[in-house]
Amino acid sequence: KLLMAARGERVEFVAATLLQELERTSKSDGLPPFNEESFQQVIAEIDACYRCITKLLTERGHEAKTDGAVACGLTTHHEIAVRNKRVLLAYLRARAMRLQQVRWELGSVLPVDIRQNLAESELNYFVSYDKLLGRYMQQIGLDLTADLQQPPKDLFLEVRVLEDFGTIVTPTGEVHLEKDTIHFLRRADVEPLIRRGILEHITSRS
Repeated sequence: KLLMAARGERVEFVAATLLQELERTSKSDGLPPFNEESFQQVIAEIDACYRCITKLLTERGHEAKTDGAVACGLTTHHEIAVRNKRVLLAYLRARAMRLQQVRWELGSVLPVDIRQNLAESELNYFVSYDKLLGRYMQQIGLDLTADLQQPPKDLFLEVRVLEDFGTIVTPTGEVHLEKDTIHFLRRADVEPLIRRGILEHITSRS
């Protein structure tokens, strides 16, 4: 049985919910969990649309110019498939843009609450983007993500951990950030965490 327009309306609604999920969370809230179930459902429905188009062309393609119902069926299925492909691409792009923002604002260490919401492909994208941005900044000799209002005086900062954060990976190895511990780390590694309120810069010893 051919896919009917009513079913197409339901498919479009499922696809639209993916973008609505992103709209319900502000950029400062990070990313909602990747909706794998709905994403795969829409992909399956797109495939179903194209199978119906193929079936209709095979069985009644010769009637497309004379039978309005056949022409309408072909157009409807094609438009539903194209619309939902565009929604899926918009969903992926919007999440990718959020990940880029995370890298610029929070640094190369993904917060746990964001990491656990990513699909594997998104995690790979973040790692690749981080490496690309890092190589570019190394080539030009400037950390574009640093606070440029005041030139940094020190390459390393002494910081105190304000809340348990877990483990971060730095060029010199792993560092365990437990509350009330003090560390001496590269400015580039700690500035994003200072901005988030995870660490505080110890400017002088009491």
